[in-house]
Amino acid sequence: MEFFNMLKRLIRPRYWLDPLWGSVGAVALGIVIAGFFLVFKLHPVYCPMEGEKVWPLWQWAYLIVFPFISVVLWLVCTQCYLRSGAKLKIGIVFESSNDNINGWTKTKGILKDLFNDQNIKEKISLRFIPSMSLQEKNKSRKFKKKYGFTLLASVKKDGKDLRANFIIESGPAYDSFMNQTFHGGYNLTSKTKMSDVLDVKTRGLYEILLLTVGTTMYHSKKYEDAAVILRHLDDSIAAKCEHHQSPRQQIRFLDMQCRLVETRFLIKDLPGVFELNRIRQYAETTQVYFDEFPAVAICLARIRFLVGDLDGAVELTEKFCGKIESLLKLNHKIDSSVQAIVFLNYAFLSFIQGHWNSFSGYFKKILDGKLHQKFNWSDLNDFINHVDGAYSFDGIICLRVIYQLLAGKKVDRNLKKEAMQWCQSDTSRTQVRTLINRCSNLPKPKSKPRKPKMAGKKTKRRKR
Repeated sequence: MEFFNMLKRLIRPRYWLDPLWGSVGAVALGIVIAGFFLVFKLHPVYCPMEGEKVWPLWQWAYLIVFPFISVVLWLVCTQCYLRSGAKLKIGIVFESSNDNINGWTKTKGILKDLFNDQNIKEKISLRFIPSMSLQEKNKSRKFKKKYGFTLLASVKKDGKDLRANFIIESGPAYDSFMNQTFHGGYNLTSKTKMSDVLDVKTRGLYEILLLTVGTTMYHSKKYEDAAVILRHLDDSIAAKCEHHQSPRQQIRFLDMQCRLVETRFLIKDLPGVFELNRIRQYAETTQVYFDEFPAVAICLARIRFLVGDLDGAVELTEKFCGKIESLLKLNHKIDSSVQAIVFLNYAFLSFIQGHWNSFSGYFKKILDGKLHQKFNWSDLNDFINHVDGAYSFDGIICLRVIYQLLAGKKVDRNLKKEAMQWCQSDTSRTQVRTLINRCSNLPKPKSKPRKPKMAGKKTKRRKR
């Protein structure tokens, strides 16, 4: 029994991945194999003539060649183990004063099963590494960079619990990001470590590993990888806490941001049709977050409109407006910028559907509350020009005039004249004309102050 326990110790990664233990073990294994061949005389037999002296070359060859082959195979297997796997790799070292083999073997088995989940095994690989790789900071960084590890973790077993110490390379900016996102719920140090996280059992350790990798990917702007990990983590902790509780609420928010980041492009950078449909299909997966983060509907409404799904855009905008109204009735405070987005989106969709009164009502709310100052009208002006060129909505020229006026641009006289003629052609459009006149009389945005001239700099006088 003691022999098998000793054998278990030797075949553990912390030993055979260690350069000293691994090389010595490989040489010993080669000698054992050579001894086996020699004992059972598994080598060519030469019958010497009488009086001929034979040197035991085969014996010496076996004792040299087999250990050499064993060391080479050990090196190859070690490098394959450390370098292979998915592009996101986690390296774990298990350390304990009382080296509980059975406890660590069980923990290792559970972790392997968890990371073999179909949803993440193509994204994350788990590797058990030697303790020497984390003994010094410089060594751990070189080891991490050499083998492409995303995260290194040192795990200690205290009784029935596990204590983890994580080493990442994102720097103090990541620590600040985690403190702001999770409101200091995790003990982050300024030395790119998560030290003394709460005592957790194996599944808790697994969730902490996923959280660290997911947030690291988000902070590094690798949003696609982060979204897969964060969505899986949300499913994993769903039984532990409600969606509005911390840290699950923050995890869901980050996942939502990952899936919507591609929708936030300027209209001048509008992708092609196939790419736009791909972005729309991916963004639609965020609808599950609408009850917690209603603004997701506005992003989806915009992308739906750009792919030509007008009814879908109207549906989401109405849903968003209804959510905001219900919150206002419950005396919830709604930020003025959110109200501005609601009014502008609903006004635009009302206009392209021919609901002039509804459009005028929402746009008056924007002007009365001075909410128009919260928008980047230059970008909106590009958007409305794109709409005018891509679609044939009746009267869209009026929106072009209004957007240009609010952007502080000089409106072409013929363009404004054509817009006024369109308004006068139907009495139901009188309010649209009134809005154009009101926007014309608004004070223009203040220009940037000029830089003062440098003292002592000579200026040329103009000739009269």
